[in-house]
Formats: sequence, C-alpha cells, structure tokens
Amino acid sequence: AGLAQGRIPTPTVCSPPSRTMADKPKIDPFEVAQAWRELEGQWQDDYRGISIEGTAEAPRVRFTHSQFRPISQLSVTDVVFHPSTRSISFTVTFPPDASNDTGRAQWHLHADGRVKFNVNGKEAETTMGRPSPRVPRVPSFSGYAMMTQLASKAVGLHHDVPPYAGGDWCLPVLHTEARIRLSPEYIAATSVHFNQGRAPPEAICEQAEQQALEQHGIPATPEWIQAYRFAARMLTKEERSEVFFLKANDKLFRPGVDLPGRAVAGAACRVTDGAAVDMAEVLATMPRAVLVASTGT
Repeated sequence: AGLAQGRIPTPTVCSPPSRTMADKPKIDPFEVAQAWRELEGQWQDDYRGISIEGTAEAPRVRFTHSQFRPISQLSVTDVVFHPSTRSISFTVTFPPDASNDTGRAQWHLHADGRVKFNVNGKEAETTMGRPSPRVPRVPSFSGYAMMTQLASKAVGLHHDVPPYAGGDWCLPVLHTEARIRLSPEYIAATSVHFNQGRAPPEAICEQAEQQALEQHGIPATPEWIQAYRFAARMLTKEERSEVFFLKANDKLFRPGVDLPGRAVAGAACRVTDGAAVDMAEVLATMPRAVLVASTGT
C-alpha cells in the first residue's frame, strides 16, 4: 500500500555497486542511457517489490517488501546491467530453508517486466510491473477548461500544485514519448495540420502517450494517463528539460503572466505567405486584437 501511494519503505539491505556494466563498448551511449531509464525505479508483483537505483555504470538493487521473507534477510549482489538486452541481472542470498536449501536465487529482469529466476537449478518466469502512483485531486482553475487541466503536461496551468513525491517514475516513459513524437510517422500526421495553420487533433498526442505507456508495460487506462500527465508536471525543471516538448512548454507557455501594460513584440510568421513580420507592427494596425498563443502551433 505504501508503494501505491508513492511512499517508499525504508530499505534494510542495499546491494553493493555492481562489478561491471555488461557489453559496455558495444552500444551507443544514448541507447545505454535510454535502457537504464527504462529499468531504473520501482518494480513489484503480488508478492514482493524491488528498487533499481544508482547509475548505469554502478547499479544497485534492493528489496522494498516481500511476503516470503523479511527484507533484512535478503542480500543482493553481483548486479549487472545489460544495456543491449535492456535488462539487469543479480543474485539474491538469504538463510537456507525448506524451499531453498542453497539460500541463493539468480534474477534477470527485463525492461518489459519479464523476470527469469534460477532457484536450485530450476528456472521459472514471472512478470513485474510499476507500482501505481497516487494521483492527488487536481484543484480547480477559474478561466481554464477542465479538459485542458487534465490533458496538459504544461506547468503553466498548475503552478500552485504542491510537489509530487516519486514523480520521476514517468521519466523513462517521457523519453519514449519524445522518440515517438520525433518519428517520421508522427511528424507526417501532425505536419498536415500545422501546414494548414491549425493544431493537430488531440487524439494524435494521446496516441503517443498511450504507445509510450504500453511500451513500458503500463496499461494505457484513463487513470494511468492522468497519473502520467500529473507526474510529468511535478518533475523538476532540470528533469523536464531533458524532454524537448516539456522544455518548450516551460520556456514558452506562461498563461498566468500579467500582460496589461506590457508590449507584445518579436518575430512571427505570416500565415498567408510565410513571410517574417514584427508582432508590434502587426498589432499597431489593429484597434483591438485577440491574440491566441500555443506551443503546439
């Protein structure tokens, strides 16, 4: 229950740094970082939970809870990160008993949640997933549609919401969503609308979110999508800057800025012919104007 509410139980035993990162010279550094993000963090099934911590070069694994043994009896060693297969392997040792007379078990966890065990020479498989985060109630913001509040990852609409502990679970998913948004298929689907001077349908962005969640073994249910968006808004500015579309939102999307008495200036693109124009000159020709700005367009 503590995990589901974003509270991590105090660890009793942590593993020492791993002896190495497997196949280090054989994979691009960007892929190494991406593979690590997909594994790092909390994992659990119906019986136990683990936390993958540290760095790609020095990973650590600890148990957060177990229905089989006190976690104080579980020691994790020989932790090896395998970036080419997006997996991590380690050895768990504990006092021998009737179910395991050797007191050892080898684990191999993949980023898609598959887990292979070797216990007493016998292999078994199971699956683990990410713990469900607690999603606090989103407060009401007068003047903004509720749909916009829930759908947006922009912090500009949610600057009064307190920090969300444990929100970094969404970082690997955000990096996957960023790759999807940079794919030729996504660009082709959205550019049709951009070229006609309008924002693409919301369904295109939602599909990218759903695909990213599913690639990390997280069900793309409305509850999980809402939790994902909320966690993205609660990341630190430094963490959000790693993701290009969040960085753009943080830099450009500030609907709460007090505009009366301030001049709107800067270069803009004229829709009719694509020519560069100065916003101050354009607005000077109009007695009244409604300016609609969006980082999406």
